[in-house]
Amino acid sequence: MGKRKYVVGMECRNLLDKAVEKRLFVKITNKDNNRWEMYKSRFVAVEGNRIALAQPIPEPDQPPMEAACGQTIAVSFKKGYNKCLLIARIVGHGEHEFDDGVSAPTVLILRPEYVEKLQRRAFNRADAPPGDPIEVTFQSVDNDSPKWQGVLSNLSAGGLAVTVPHSEVPDLADDEQFTISLVPLRDQEALQLHGRYRHASPTIIGGKALLGFQFMGLDISEEGRGALRRIGRIVSVYQRHKPISRHRELVKKR
Repeated sequence: MGKRKYVVGMECRNLLDKAVEKRLFVKITNKDNNRWEMYKSRFVAVEGNRIALAQPIPEPDQPPMEAACGQTIAVSFKKGYNKCLLIARIVGHGEHEFDDGVSAPTVLILRPEYVEKLQRRAFNRADAPPGDPIEVTFQSVDNDSPKWQGVLSNLSAGGLAVTVPHSEVPDLADDEQFTISLVPLRDQEALQLHGRYRHASPTIIGGKALLGFQFMGLDISEEGRGALRRIGRIVSVYQRHKPISRHRELVKKR
């Protein structure tokens, strides 16, 4: 995921018109106080220079999205081998009537001037390369919370997983949000990310547990989108390490 890939002009208009025609599913990201929230929605209709999205659906125990006019949100959807990302401003609310006579509430966004494409392979998990362990530090966004550390197991543009000894597994709440820091490649600057805790599971490595985190909020700022592009490049490096390490293992067995 090297250079930025933007879709502009008529190509952008056609891309979004087709997405609306197919009523593709979308993910909406917005910030509520100090927490990032993600909601599921879909394209519904084009209304002049506005695009109607279905009223976002909250997950269980998630508060409804407060879609205020003037608010900026990030909208992403899958198209072919790419994940398409746009930043949009909410300009109103509406009601859309479908062909069968059923109507549903909508959120209206201003048609964006461009869409950025990220290769979907960057969202495939890549195992951390062999060699020196890559340390990951994570801390709850709540004030005065302790810092925890683990070792990177895998990474993608969607999230990461770390291993920690069973005796040191922190007591984390599902969907708790964290700031996450790691140096993914030697001599690089640290990545500063935001994510939520998703799960803990045992690993095939004795005495350790695997903690999974999903990245949040990276798609709504230029800094965050830069981090996504950087992670895509890092994932490519990790993926190239994998066949090399396997080849070395086969040579040792001979």
